[in-house]
Amino acid sequence: MYLLSLNCRWIDRCFAAHKRPEEQNLFPIIQGGLDFELRQKSLDDLIARNANGYAIGGLAGGESKVNSKCLCSSRNLVSHRKIFGKS
Repeated sequence: MYLLSLNCRWIDRCFAAHKRPEEQNLFPIIQGGLDFELRQKSLDDLIARNANGYAIGGLAGGESKVNSKCLCSSRNLVSHRKIFGKS
């Protein structure tokens, strides 16, 4: 949970320092590794910040496609937002 709070503090600092939102987008990274509950908590925390899109991170690349698809599909992914890293 500590790493998730660091992720949220980092994106808060990025949004505060962001000077050209009409020209650039910030995409917070959804973390949580293979733990679906941590990933869901990360996503919920980031959705509250209302970004233009999200990046799916926290996977090392050696996971099975089934695990990756399961972790990258969430009932809470905002459908009108861009999602990067989703297969």
